[in-house]
Amino acid sequence: MLSLVFGLVAIIILFAYISVYASRRTGLPEIIFLMLLGVLVGPALQIVKVDDLAPIAPFVSSLAITLILFDSGLKMDLVNALKESGRAIVLGVLGFVFSFLTVAAYTTLVFNWDPLFGLIVGCVLGGTSSIIVIPIVNRLGVNRRVVTILSLESVVTDVLVIVCALGLLKIWSGSQSEGLNLAKNLFDNFALGGVIGVAGGLIWLKMLNTFTEDDYNGILTLGVMLGLYSISELMQGSGAIAALTFGLILGNGALISKKLKLNLASQLDRVSIGFHEQITFLLKSIVFVYLGIILSLINPSIFILGVGVSLLLLLARAAAVYITSLGDPILSLDRKIMTFMLPRGLAAAAVAQLVAAQGLSNLQSFNDICISVILSTILITIAGTRLSNIKIPFIPRLKLSLAAKAQKVADKEFKEKKIVERFEDEDEQHYKLRQQVATCLLNDKKLGLVLAEAPQSWGFKPDLYLKNTSFAVAIEVLAGNQRLSEKRLISELNSCVEKYISIEFEGVLKIVLEDLTVLRNLRALHLLNRYYELTETTRSFKIMLDAFDPNKKKLIPLSEIVKIVIKEQQTTPQKINNLQILE
Repeated sequence: MLSLVFGLVAIIILFAYISVYASRRTGLPEIIFLMLLGVLVGPALQIVKVDDLAPIAPFVSSLAITLILFDSGLKMDLVNALKESGRAIVLGVLGFVFSFLTVAAYTTLVFNWDPLFGLIVGCVLGGTSSIIVIPIVNRLGVNRRVVTILSLESVVTDVLVIVCALGLLKIWSGSQSEGLNLAKNLFDNFALGGVIGVAGGLIWLKMLNTFTEDDYNGILTLGVMLGLYSISELMQGSGAIAALTFGLILGNGALISKKLKLNLASQLDRVSIGFHEQITFLLKSIVFVYLGIILSLINPSIFILGVGVSLLLLLARAAAVYITSLGDPILSLDRKIMTFMLPRGLAAAAVAQLVAAQGLSNLQSFNDICISVILSTILITIAGTRLSNIKIPFIPRLKLSLAAKAQKVADKEFKEKKIVERFEDEDEQHYKLRQQVATCLLNDKKLGLVLAEAPQSWGFKPDLYLKNTSFAVAIEVLAGNQRLSEKRLISELNSCVEKYISIEFEGVLKIVLEDLTVLRNLRALHLLNRYYELTETTRSFKIMLDAFDPNKKKLIPLSEIVKIVIKEQQTTPQKINNLQILE
Protein backbone atom coordinates (compact mmCIF):
# COMPACT_ATOMS: atom_id res chain seq x y z
CA MET A 1 0.00 0.00 0.00
CA LEU A 2 2.81 2.41 0.96
CA SER A 3 4.67 1.76 -2.29
CA LEU A 4 1.46 2.45 -4.23
CA VAL A 5 0.92 5.78 -2.46
CA PHE A 6 4.52 6.90 -2.97
CA GLY A 7 4.46 5.85 -6.60
CA LEU A 8 1.20 7.72 -7.19
CA VAL A 9 2.61 10.87 -5.55
CA ALA A 10 5.69 10.66 -7.79
CA ILE A 11 3.49 10.35 -10.89
CA ILE A 12 1.32 13.26 -9.73
CA ILE A 13 4.34 15.54 -9.17
CA LEU A 14 5.79 14.75 -12.58
CA PHE A 15 2.47 15.12 -14.36
CA ALA A 16 1.65 18.31 -12.43
CA TYR A 17 4.72 20.02 -13.87
CA ILE A 18 3.83 18.73 -17.33
CA SER A 19 0.30 20.10 -16.88
CA VAL A 20 1.73 23.56 -16.12
CA TYR A 21 3.61 23.49 -19.44
CA ALA A 22 0.53 22.17 -21.27
CA SER A 23 -1.59 24.90 -19.68
CA ARG A 24 0.76 27.61 -20.93
CA ARG A 25 0.73 26.19 -24.46
CA THR A 26 -3.03 25.60 -24.72
CA GLY A 27 -4.50 28.18 -22.34
CA LEU A 28 -6.54 25.46 -20.62
CA PRO A 29 -6.47 25.35 -16.78
CA GLU A 30 -4.04 22.88 -15.22
CA ILE A 31 -6.79 21.08 -13.33
CA ILE A 32 -8.23 19.72 -16.58
CA PHE A 33 -5.01 17.78 -17.18
CA LEU A 34 -4.78 16.72 -13.53
CA MET A 35 -8.31 15.32 -13.60
CA LEU A 36 -7.49 13.48 -16.84
CA LEU A 37 -4.58 11.84 -15.00
CA GLY A 38 -7.01 10.80 -12.26
CA VAL A 39 -9.33 9.26 -14.85
CA LEU A 40 -6.36 7.42 -16.40
CA VAL A 41 -4.99 5.87 -13.18
CA GLY A 42 -8.47 5.27 -11.77
CA PRO A 43 -11.37 4.28 -14.01
CA ALA A 44 -9.30 3.62 -17.16
CA LEU A 45 -6.37 1.49 -15.92
CA GLN A 46 -7.70 0.57 -12.45
CA ILE A 47 -4.27 1.26 -10.90
CA VAL A 48 -5.89 3.09 -7.98
CA LYS A 49 -9.34 2.59 -6.51
CA VAL A 50 -11.43 5.15 -4.64
CA ASP A 51 -11.43 3.02 -1.47
CA ASP A 52 -7.62 3.04 -1.40
CA LEU A 53 -7.51 6.85 -1.05
CA ALA A 54 -10.61 7.39 1.10
CA PRO A 55 -8.69 7.33 4.44
CA ILE A 56 -6.29 10.13 3.46
CA ALA A 57 -8.78 12.34 1.56
CA PRO A 58 -10.00 14.30 4.65
CA PHE A 59 -6.40 14.92 5.79
CA VAL A 60 -5.28 16.21 2.39
CA SER A 61 -8.42 18.36 2.05
CA SER A 62 -7.91 19.92 5.51
CA LEU A 63 -4.27 20.71 4.75
CA ALA A 64 -5.19 22.15 1.34
CA ILE A 65 -7.87 24.37 2.92
CA THR A 66 -5.42 25.63 5.55
CA LEU A 67 -2.82 26.50 2.92
CA ILE A 68 -5.40 28.18 0.66
CA LEU A 69 -6.46 30.45 3.52
CA PHE A 70 -2.85 31.20 4.46
CA ASP A 71 -1.99 31.99 0.84
CA SER A 72 -5.13 34.16 0.49
CA GLY A 73 -4.12 36.12 3.59
CA LEU A 74 -0.64 36.70 2.18
CA LYS A 75 -2.07 38.01 -1.10
CA MET A 76 -4.71 40.27 0.44
CA ASP A 77 -3.55 43.83 1.09
CA LEU A 78 -6.55 44.92 3.15
CA VAL A 79 -5.83 48.64 3.35
CA ASN A 80 -5.29 49.04 -0.39
CA ALA A 81 -8.08 46.59 -1.23
CA LEU A 82 -10.64 48.66 0.66
CA LYS A 83 -9.35 51.96 -0.77
CA GLU A 84 -8.44 51.01 -4.32
CA SER A 85 -10.55 48.00 -5.21
CA GLY A 86 -13.82 48.48 -3.37
CA ARG A 87 -15.61 47.17 -6.44
CA ALA A 88 -13.64 43.91 -6.18
CA ILE A 89 -14.97 43.44 -2.63
CA VAL A 90 -18.49 44.28 -3.84
CA LEU A 91 -18.20 41.86 -6.77
CA GLY A 92 -16.81 39.11 -4.54
CA VAL A 93 -19.52 39.47 -1.88
CA LEU A 94 -22.40 39.92 -4.35
CA GLY A 95 -21.21 37.04 -6.54
CA PHE A 96 -20.83 34.77 -3.52
CA VAL A 97 -24.21 35.69 -1.99
CA PHE A 98 -26.13 35.37 -5.29
CA SER A 99 -24.44 32.04 -6.10
CA PHE A 100 -24.81 30.77 -2.54
CA LEU A 101 -28.56 31.44 -2.44
CA THR A 102 -29.14 30.18 -6.00
CA VAL A 103 -27.43 26.83 -5.38
CA ALA A 104 -29.08 26.42 -1.97
CA ALA A 105 -32.55 26.97 -3.44
CA TYR A 106 -31.87 24.69 -6.42
CA THR A 107 -30.54 21.74 -4.39
CA THR A 108 -33.33 22.06 -1.80
CA LEU A 109 -36.10 22.11 -4.43
CA VAL A 110 -34.68 19.63 -6.96
CA PHE A 111 -33.00 17.10 -4.63
CA ASN A 112 -35.27 17.67 -1.62
CA TRP A 113 -32.21 18.07 0.60
CA ASP A 114 -32.30 19.57 4.07
CA PRO A 115 -32.29 23.42 3.73
CA LEU A 116 -29.26 23.77 6.00
CA PHE A 117 -27.33 21.20 3.96
CA GLY A 118 -28.44 23.06 0.82
CA LEU A 119 -26.82 26.20 2.29
CA ILE A 120 -23.60 24.23 2.85
CA VAL A 121 -23.60 23.12 -0.80
CA GLY A 122 -24.27 26.74 -1.78
CA CYS A 123 -21.21 27.83 0.20
CA VAL A 124 -19.01 25.12 -1.33
CA LEU A 125 -19.93 26.21 -4.87
CA GLY A 126 -20.37 29.91 -4.17
CA GLY A 127 -17.00 31.37 -5.15
CA THR A 128 -14.60 31.57 -8.08
CA SER A 129 -11.19 29.90 -7.95
CA SER A 130 -8.10 32.09 -7.72
CA ILE A 131 -5.80 29.34 -9.09
CA ILE A 132 -7.82 29.36 -12.34
CA VAL A 133 -8.93 32.99 -12.59
CA ILE A 134 -5.55 34.68 -12.11
CA PRO A 135 -3.64 32.79 -14.87
CA ILE A 136 -6.53 33.18 -17.34
CA VAL A 137 -7.04 36.94 -16.88
CA ASN A 138 -3.29 37.53 -17.10
CA ARG A 139 -3.33 35.90 -20.55
CA LEU A 140 -6.41 37.69 -21.88
CA GLY A 141 -4.84 41.11 -22.33
CA VAL A 142 -7.77 42.97 -20.74
CA ASN A 143 -7.45 46.29 -18.92
CA ARG A 144 -5.12 45.98 -15.93
CA ARG A 145 -7.73 47.34 -13.56
CA VAL A 146 -10.10 44.54 -14.57
CA VAL A 147 -7.29 42.02 -13.96
CA THR A 148 -6.74 43.47 -10.47
CA ILE A 149 -10.45 43.35 -9.61
CA LEU A 150 -10.98 39.78 -10.86
CA SER A 151 -7.83 38.53 -9.11
CA LEU A 152 -8.73 40.14 -5.78
CA GLU A 153 -12.34 38.94 -6.09
CA SER A 154 -11.22 35.33 -6.53
CA VAL A 155 -9.02 35.57 -3.41
CA VAL A 156 -11.92 37.06 -1.42
CA THR A 157 -14.34 34.33 -2.51
CA ASP A 158 -11.81 31.58 -1.67
CA VAL A 159 -11.92 32.87 1.90
CA LEU A 160 -15.72 33.24 1.93
CA VAL A 161 -16.23 29.71 0.58
CA ILE A 162 -14.04 28.07 3.19
CA VAL A 163 -14.99 30.14 6.23
CA CYS A 164 -18.75 30.08 5.61
CA ALA A 165 -18.81 26.39 4.64
CA LEU A 166 -16.82 25.33 7.71
CA GLY A 167 -19.07 27.43 9.95
CA LEU A 168 -22.28 25.96 8.56
CA LEU A 169 -20.78 22.47 8.63
CA LYS A 170 -20.15 22.77 12.38
CA ILE A 171 -23.73 23.89 12.93
CA TRP A 172 -25.10 21.13 10.70
CA SER A 173 -23.05 18.38 12.36
CA GLY A 174 -24.23 19.47 15.84
CA SER A 175 -27.68 19.37 17.32
CA GLN A 176 -29.77 21.74 15.22
CA SER A 177 -32.14 22.33 18.15
CA GLU A 178 -29.35 24.24 19.88
CA GLY A 179 -29.21 26.85 17.08
CA LEU A 180 -28.28 29.96 19.11
CA ASN A 181 -25.76 28.14 21.32
CA LEU A 182 -24.08 26.63 18.26
CA ALA A 183 -23.91 30.01 16.55
CA LYS A 184 -22.39 31.54 19.69
CA ASN A 185 -19.86 28.71 19.99
CA LEU A 186 -19.00 29.13 16.32
CA PHE A 187 -18.38 32.84 16.84
CA ASP A 188 -16.20 32.08 19.87
CA ASN A 189 -14.23 29.49 17.88
CA PHE A 190 -13.62 31.93 15.03
CA ALA A 191 -12.72 34.76 17.42
CA LEU A 192 -10.23 32.59 19.33
CA GLY A 193 -8.67 31.39 16.08
CA GLY A 194 -8.39 35.00 14.89
CA VAL A 195 -6.71 36.14 18.12
CA ILE A 196 -4.20 33.26 17.97
CA GLY A 197 -3.44 33.98 14.30
CA VAL A 198 -2.93 37.72 14.89
CA ALA A 199 -0.77 37.18 17.98
CA GLY A 200 1.29 34.53 16.20
CA GLY A 201 1.69 36.76 13.16
CA LEU A 202 2.92 39.74 15.18
CA ILE A 203 5.40 37.58 17.11
CA TRP A 204 6.63 35.97 13.90
CA LEU A 205 7.11 39.36 12.24
CA LYS A 206 9.36 40.29 15.14
CA MET A 207 11.22 36.96 14.86
CA LEU A 208 11.75 37.42 11.11
CA ASN A 209 13.83 40.47 11.90
CA THR A 210 16.43 38.16 13.48
CA PHE A 211 16.60 35.86 10.42
CA THR A 212 17.87 38.42 7.90
CA GLU A 213 20.46 36.06 6.38
CA ASP A 214 18.43 32.85 6.68
CA ASP A 215 17.27 31.11 3.51
CA TYR A 216 14.69 28.94 5.28
CA ASN A 217 12.14 31.59 6.21
CA GLY A 218 9.53 30.02 3.93
CA ILE A 219 9.79 26.58 5.55
CA LEU A 220 9.91 28.09 9.03
CA THR A 221 6.84 30.19 8.33
CA LEU A 222 4.98 27.13 7.08
CA GLY A 223 5.90 25.29 10.28
CA VAL A 224 4.73 28.22 12.44
CA MET A 225 1.44 28.37 10.56
CA LEU A 226 0.78 24.66 11.09
CA GLY A 227 1.73 25.04 14.76
CA LEU A 228 -0.77 27.89 15.21
CA TYR A 229 -3.42 25.76 13.51
CA SER A 230 -2.81 22.94 15.99
CA ILE A 231 -2.78 25.25 19.01
CA SER A 232 -6.05 26.86 17.92
CA GLU A 233 -7.78 23.50 17.40
CA LEU A 234 -6.53 22.18 20.79
CA MET A 235 -7.94 25.28 22.49
CA GLN A 236 -11.33 24.75 20.77
CA GLY A 237 -10.69 27.56 18.32
CA SER A 238 -10.73 27.59 14.52
CA GLY A 239 -7.42 26.51 13.02
CA ALA A 240 -8.52 27.69 9.59
CA ILE A 241 -9.18 31.24 10.85
CA ALA A 242 -5.84 31.19 12.66
CA ALA A 243 -4.10 30.35 9.36
CA LEU A 244 -6.03 33.11 7.54
CA THR A 245 -5.28 35.86 10.08
CA PHE A 246 -1.64 34.74 10.35
CA GLY A 247 -1.36 35.15 6.57
CA LEU A 248 -3.12 38.54 6.71
CA ILE A 249 -0.60 39.83 9.26
CA LEU A 250 2.32 38.72 7.09
CA GLY A 251 0.65 39.95 3.87
CA ASN A 252 0.17 43.39 5.42
CA GLY A 253 3.54 43.23 7.16
CA ALA A 254 4.98 46.24 5.32
CA LEU A 255 2.56 48.56 7.10
CA ILE A 256 2.89 46.74 10.42
CA SER A 257 6.69 46.73 10.21
CA LYS A 258 6.66 50.53 9.88
CA LYS A 259 4.58 50.80 13.03
CA LEU A 260 6.94 48.41 14.87
CA LYS A 261 10.02 50.03 13.28
CA LEU A 262 11.19 46.80 11.64
CA ASN A 263 12.84 46.31 8.23
CA LEU A 264 11.05 43.24 6.85
CA ALA A 265 10.45 43.90 3.14
CA SER A 266 12.90 41.31 1.78
CA GLN A 267 11.96 38.66 4.33
CA LEU A 268 8.26 39.03 3.56
CA ASP A 269 8.97 38.71 -0.18
CA ARG A 270 10.75 35.41 0.40
CA VAL A 271 7.92 34.14 2.60
CA SER A 272 5.25 35.06 0.06
CA ILE A 273 6.94 33.10 -2.74
CA GLY A 274 8.58 30.46 -0.61
CA PHE A 275 8.21 26.84 0.23
CA HIS A 276 4.49 26.96 1.04
CA GLU A 277 3.64 27.66 -2.63
CA GLN A 278 5.26 24.40 -3.70
CA ILE A 279 3.36 22.52 -0.98
CA THR A 280 0.13 24.17 -2.16
CA PHE A 281 1.00 23.14 -5.71
CA LEU A 282 1.41 19.51 -4.62
CA LEU A 283 -1.82 19.44 -2.61
CA LYS A 284 -3.74 21.08 -5.46
CA SER A 285 -2.49 18.37 -7.78
CA ILE A 286 -3.46 15.56 -5.41
CA VAL A 287 -6.97 16.96 -4.83
CA PHE A 288 -7.79 17.21 -8.53
CA VAL A 289 -6.28 13.85 -9.40
CA TYR A 290 -8.50 12.38 -6.67
CA LEU A 291 -11.53 14.06 -8.26
CA GLY A 292 -10.56 12.45 -11.55
CA ILE A 293 -10.36 9.04 -9.86
CA ILE A 294 -13.91 9.30 -8.48
CA LEU A 295 -15.20 10.72 -11.77
CA SER A 296 -16.23 7.26 -12.99
CA LEU A 297 -18.80 6.98 -10.21
CA ILE A 298 -20.83 9.93 -11.44
CA ASN A 299 -24.50 9.34 -12.24
CA PRO A 300 -25.11 10.85 -15.73
CA SER A 301 -28.53 12.27 -14.77
CA ILE A 302 -27.06 13.94 -11.67
CA PHE A 303 -24.20 15.27 -13.79
CA ILE A 304 -26.74 16.96 -16.11
CA LEU A 305 -28.48 18.50 -13.12
CA GLY A 306 -25.07 19.81 -12.05
CA VAL A 307 -24.70 21.50 -15.43
CA GLY A 308 -28.05 23.16 -14.69
CA VAL A 309 -26.52 24.49 -11.46
CA SER A 310 -23.65 25.97 -13.49
CA LEU A 311 -26.02 27.76 -15.85
CA LEU A 312 -27.84 29.25 -12.86
CA LEU A 313 -24.46 30.33 -11.46
CA LEU A 314 -23.78 32.08 -14.77
CA LEU A 315 -27.03 34.06 -14.41
CA ALA A 316 -26.21 34.93 -10.80
CA ARG A 317 -22.73 35.99 -11.91
CA ALA A 318 -24.16 38.20 -14.67
CA ALA A 319 -26.37 40.00 -12.13
CA ALA A 320 -23.44 40.56 -9.75
CA VAL A 321 -21.17 41.86 -12.54
CA TYR A 322 -23.89 44.18 -13.88
CA ILE A 323 -24.51 45.75 -10.46
CA THR A 324 -20.78 46.08 -9.75
CA SER A 325 -19.98 47.74 -13.10
CA LEU A 326 -22.78 50.32 -12.97
CA GLY A 327 -21.39 53.82 -13.43
CA ASP A 328 -17.91 52.58 -14.37
CA PRO A 329 -17.04 52.92 -18.09
CA ILE A 330 -13.93 50.73 -17.92
CA LEU A 331 -15.68 47.81 -16.21
CA SER A 332 -18.66 48.16 -18.54
CA LEU A 333 -16.38 47.62 -21.54
CA ASP A 334 -15.17 44.27 -20.14
CA ARG A 335 -18.48 43.16 -18.66
CA LYS A 336 -18.60 40.05 -20.87
CA ILE A 337 -15.18 38.81 -19.74
CA MET A 338 -16.04 39.46 -16.11
CA THR A 339 -19.34 37.58 -16.45
CA PHE A 340 -17.74 34.43 -17.82
CA MET A 341 -15.00 34.32 -15.17
CA LEU A 342 -16.90 31.94 -12.85
CA PRO A 343 -14.74 28.79 -12.60
CA ARG A 344 -14.93 26.73 -9.43
CA GLY A 345 -11.72 25.03 -8.39
CA LEU A 346 -9.46 24.10 -5.46
CA ALA A 347 -11.43 25.68 -2.61
CA ALA A 348 -14.67 24.03 -3.78
CA ALA A 349 -12.97 20.65 -4.33
CA ALA A 350 -11.15 20.65 -0.98
CA VAL A 351 -14.17 21.75 1.08
CA ALA A 352 -16.40 19.28 -0.78
CA GLN A 353 -14.16 16.38 0.25
CA LEU A 354 -14.17 17.64 3.83
CA VAL A 355 -17.98 17.73 3.77
CA ALA A 356 -18.09 14.25 2.20
CA ALA A 357 -15.99 12.90 5.09
CA GLN A 358 -18.87 13.63 7.49
CA GLY A 359 -20.65 10.45 6.37
CA LEU A 360 -23.53 11.80 4.30
CA SER A 361 -26.54 9.72 3.36
CA ASN A 362 -26.57 11.40 -0.06
CA LEU A 363 -22.78 11.34 -0.47
CA GLN A 364 -22.75 10.15 -4.08
CA SER A 365 -25.19 12.82 -5.28
CA PHE A 366 -23.21 15.49 -3.44
CA ASN A 367 -19.93 14.41 -5.06
CA ASP A 368 -21.58 14.22 -8.48
CA ILE A 369 -22.96 17.75 -8.20
CA CYS A 370 -19.64 19.24 -7.04
CA ILE A 371 -17.55 17.58 -9.76
CA SER A 372 -20.14 18.44 -12.42
CA VAL A 373 -20.19 22.12 -11.40
CA ILE A 374 -16.38 22.36 -11.23
CA LEU A 375 -15.99 20.87 -14.70
CA SER A 376 -18.86 22.72 -16.37
CA THR A 377 -17.98 26.15 -14.91
CA ILE A 378 -14.42 25.74 -16.17
CA LEU A 379 -15.72 24.85 -19.64
CA ILE A 380 -18.11 27.84 -19.57
CA THR A 381 -15.18 30.10 -18.66
CA ILE A 382 -13.04 28.73 -21.48
CA ALA A 383 -15.89 29.06 -23.99
CA GLY A 384 -16.83 32.56 -22.87
CA THR A 385 -13.30 33.95 -22.93
CA ARG A 386 -11.71 32.04 -25.82
CA LEU A 387 -14.09 30.13 -28.07
CA SER A 388 -15.48 33.18 -29.89
CA ASN A 389 -11.92 34.03 -31.04
CA ILE A 390 -11.03 30.55 -32.31
CA LYS A 391 -11.10 30.00 -36.06
CA ILE A 392 -12.43 26.56 -36.97
CA PRO A 393 -10.94 25.18 -40.22
CA PHE A 394 -13.41 24.62 -43.09
CA ILE A 395 -16.27 26.24 -41.15
CA PRO A 396 -15.46 29.95 -41.22
CA ARG A 397 -19.11 31.02 -41.11
CA LEU A 398 -20.06 28.89 -38.12
CA LYS A 399 -21.51 31.01 -35.29
CA LEU A 400 -20.17 29.72 -32.04
CA SER A 401 -22.42 31.41 -29.51
CA LEU A 402 -25.77 33.07 -28.89
CA ALA A 403 -23.87 36.33 -28.64
CA ALA A 404 -22.83 35.99 -32.27
CA LYS A 405 -26.44 35.44 -33.31
CA ALA A 406 -27.56 38.41 -31.28
CA GLN A 407 -24.88 40.52 -32.96
CA LYS A 408 -26.16 39.41 -36.36
CA VAL A 409 -29.68 40.56 -35.46
CA ALA A 410 -28.31 43.86 -34.16
CA ASP A 411 -26.35 44.38 -37.39
CA LYS A 412 -29.51 43.73 -39.40
CA GLU A 413 -31.48 46.30 -37.39
CA PHE A 414 -28.58 48.72 -37.76
CA LYS A 415 -28.64 48.46 -41.56
CA GLU A 416 -32.41 48.98 -41.63
CA LYS A 417 -32.16 52.25 -39.65
CA LYS A 418 -29.76 54.28 -41.73
CA ILE A 419 -29.16 57.80 -40.45
CA VAL A 420 -26.14 58.75 -42.54
CA GLU A 421 -25.14 57.61 -45.99
CA ARG A 422 -22.11 55.41 -46.42
CA PHE A 423 -19.00 56.98 -47.92
CA GLU A 424 -17.38 55.48 -50.98
CA ASP A 425 -14.79 52.81 -49.99
CA GLU A 426 -15.78 53.13 -46.28
CA ASP A 427 -15.29 49.88 -44.38
CA GLU A 428 -18.16 48.36 -42.39
CA GLN A 429 -16.63 48.93 -38.96
CA HIS A 430 -16.05 52.65 -39.55
CA TYR A 431 -19.51 53.14 -41.04
CA LYS A 432 -21.20 51.33 -38.17
CA LEU A 433 -19.43 53.41 -35.52
CA ARG A 434 -20.13 56.63 -37.44
CA GLN A 435 -23.84 55.82 -37.56
CA GLN A 436 -23.92 54.92 -33.85
CA VAL A 437 -22.24 58.22 -32.97
CA ALA A 438 -24.75 60.13 -35.10
CA THR A 439 -27.65 58.34 -33.39
CA CYS A 440 -26.20 59.09 -29.97
CA LEU A 441 -25.76 62.83 -30.62
CA LEU A 442 -29.08 63.32 -32.40
CA ASN A 443 -30.97 61.62 -29.56
CA ASP A 444 -29.47 64.01 -27.01
CA LYS A 445 -32.29 66.56 -26.75
CA LYS A 446 -30.20 68.90 -24.58
CA LEU A 447 -27.76 69.53 -27.42
CA GLY A 448 -30.47 70.03 -30.02
CA LEU A 449 -28.17 69.08 -32.87
CA VAL A 450 -29.23 68.32 -36.43
CA LEU A 451 -27.29 66.93 -39.38
CA ALA A 452 -25.96 69.55 -41.78
CA GLU A 453 -23.72 69.88 -44.82
CA ALA A 454 -20.16 71.07 -44.23
CA PRO A 455 -19.08 74.18 -46.18
CA GLN A 456 -17.68 73.31 -49.60
CA SER A 457 -14.83 75.77 -49.08
CA TRP A 458 -13.24 73.35 -46.61
CA GLY A 459 -12.04 71.09 -49.41
CA PHE A 460 -12.80 67.94 -47.41
CA LYS A 461 -15.81 66.25 -45.85
CA PRO A 462 -15.90 65.47 -42.11
CA ASP A 463 -17.27 62.12 -40.95
CA LEU A 464 -20.23 63.98 -39.43
CA TYR A 465 -21.22 67.63 -39.30
CA LEU A 466 -23.95 68.78 -36.91
CA LYS A 467 -25.25 72.20 -35.92
CA ASN A 468 -27.65 73.91 -33.56
CA THR A 469 -28.55 77.56 -33.08
CA SER A 470 -25.35 78.27 -31.09
CA PHE A 471 -22.45 76.26 -32.49
CA ALA A 472 -21.28 73.63 -34.96
CA VAL A 473 -19.84 70.21 -34.17
CA ALA A 474 -17.49 68.39 -36.54
CA ILE A 475 -17.07 64.67 -35.86
CA GLU A 476 -14.09 62.56 -36.89
CA VAL A 477 -14.35 58.83 -36.22
CA LEU A 478 -11.21 56.71 -35.87
CA ALA A 479 -12.17 53.09 -36.42
CA GLY A 480 -11.11 50.30 -38.71
CA ASN A 481 -9.95 46.74 -38.97
CA GLN A 482 -6.29 47.71 -38.59
CA ARG A 483 -4.94 48.13 -35.04
CA LEU A 484 -2.86 51.31 -34.82
CA SER A 485 0.35 51.61 -32.84
CA GLU A 486 0.53 54.35 -30.22
CA LYS A 487 2.82 56.49 -32.39
CA ARG A 488 0.62 56.09 -35.48
CA LEU A 489 -2.53 56.89 -33.48
CA ILE A 490 -1.10 60.14 -32.09
CA SER A 491 0.12 61.09 -35.57
CA GLU A 492 -3.36 60.60 -37.07
CA LEU A 493 -5.00 62.63 -34.30
CA ASN A 494 -2.58 65.54 -34.78
CA SER A 495 -3.05 65.41 -38.58
CA CYS A 496 -6.79 65.61 -38.05
CA VAL A 497 -6.44 68.66 -35.78
CA GLU A 498 -4.06 70.40 -38.21
CA LYS A 499 -6.63 69.94 -40.96
CA TYR A 500 -9.23 71.93 -38.99
CA ILE A 501 -6.69 74.57 -37.96
CA SER A 502 -5.89 75.17 -41.63
CA ILE A 503 -9.54 76.05 -42.44
CA GLU A 504 -9.90 78.21 -39.29
CA PHE A 505 -12.82 76.10 -38.06
CA GLU A 506 -14.96 77.57 -35.29
CA GLY A 507 -16.94 75.29 -32.97
CA VAL A 508 -16.25 71.88 -31.45
CA LEU A 509 -14.12 69.16 -32.99
CA LYS A 510 -15.10 65.84 -31.46
CA ILE A 511 -12.80 62.91 -32.22
CA VAL A 512 -14.41 59.55 -31.42
CA LEU A 513 -12.36 56.39 -30.87
CA GLU A 514 -13.30 52.78 -30.25
CA ASP A 515 -13.40 51.70 -26.61
CA LEU A 516 -10.54 49.20 -26.92
CA THR A 517 -8.35 51.74 -28.71
CA VAL A 518 -8.77 54.12 -25.77
CA LEU A 519 -7.97 51.46 -23.18
CA ARG A 520 -4.88 50.24 -25.02
CA ASN A 521 -3.47 53.78 -25.39
CA LEU A 522 -4.89 55.48 -22.31
CA ARG A 523 -1.66 57.05 -21.08
CA ALA A 524 -0.70 58.57 -24.44
CA LEU A 525 -4.24 59.82 -25.10
CA HIS A 526 -4.41 61.38 -21.65
CA LEU A 527 -1.20 63.33 -22.26
CA LEU A 528 -2.40 64.41 -25.70
CA ASN A 529 -5.76 65.51 -24.31
CA ARG A 530 -4.00 67.60 -21.65
CA TYR A 531 -1.94 69.24 -24.39
CA TYR A 532 -5.10 70.09 -26.34
CA GLU A 533 -6.66 71.61 -23.21
CA LEU A 534 -3.60 73.75 -22.43
CA THR A 535 -3.34 75.05 -26.01
CA GLU A 536 -7.05 75.69 -26.51
CA THR A 537 -6.61 79.51 -26.40
CA THR A 538 -4.37 79.32 -29.48
CA ARG A 539 -7.17 77.85 -31.61
CA SER A 540 -10.64 78.94 -32.63
CA PHE A 541 -12.23 75.63 -31.73
CA LYS A 542 -12.39 73.17 -28.84
CA ILE A 543 -11.10 69.57 -29.15
CA MET A 544 -12.84 66.69 -27.37
CA LEU A 545 -11.62 63.11 -27.33
CA ASP A 546 -14.40 60.58 -26.69
CA ALA A 547 -14.74 56.80 -26.46
CA PHE A 548 -17.88 55.04 -27.64
CA ASP A 549 -19.35 52.59 -25.11
CA PRO A 550 -21.05 49.82 -27.17
CA ASN A 551 -22.94 48.52 -24.11
CA LYS A 552 -24.59 51.79 -23.10
CA LYS A 553 -24.63 53.20 -26.65
CA LYS A 554 -23.17 56.49 -25.45
CA LEU A 555 -20.07 58.65 -25.79
CA ILE A 556 -17.78 58.83 -22.78
CA PRO A 557 -15.29 61.72 -22.59
CA LEU A 558 -11.70 60.57 -22.22
CA SER A 559 -11.38 62.81 -19.16
CA GLU A 560 -14.02 60.75 -17.33
CA ILE A 561 -12.14 57.50 -17.94
CA VAL A 562 -8.92 59.15 -16.78
CA LYS A 563 -10.57 60.39 -13.56
CA ILE A 564 -11.68 56.86 -12.69
CA VAL A 565 -8.19 55.44 -13.22
CA ILE A 566 -6.53 58.27 -11.28
CA LYS A 567 -8.98 57.82 -8.40
CA GLU A 568 -8.08 54.13 -8.27
CA GLN A 569 -4.36 54.93 -8.15
CA GLN A 570 -4.22 57.89 -5.77
CA THR A 571 -4.80 55.71 -2.72
CA THR A 572 -2.24 53.11 -3.83
CA PRO A 573 1.11 54.82 -4.49
CA GLN A 574 3.09 51.57 -4.39
CA LYS A 575 1.03 50.06 -7.19
CA ILE A 576 1.35 52.99 -9.58
CA ASN A 577 4.81 51.83 -10.59
CA ASN A 578 3.35 48.50 -11.63
CA LEU A 579 0.38 49.86 -13.55
CA GLN A 580 2.28 52.64 -15.35
CA ILE A 581 -0.94 53.95 -16.87
CA LEU A 582 -0.90 57.60 -15.93
CA GLU A 583 2.41 58.92 -14.70
